[in-house]
Amino acid sequence: MTTQTDPYIDIRPYNDDEIPAAIDRLINDAEFIDAILQHRFSNHAPWFKAMMSHWSKCT
Repeated sequence: MTTQTDPYIDIRPYNDDEIPAAIDRLINDAEFIDAILQHRFSNHAPWFKAMMSHWSKCT
């Protein structure tokens, strides 16, 4: 099966050499970081979540 005919190409696991680029894309994706912060700190006070969100944009 070639990459043009593989119906699962979009959901296949990453190859080892693709992982650094994938991680870079994730840590530079503000929407992804915000979603992680909302999930991780869902039980914290709103001011704390706002502070963490602001901090993540500074790094």
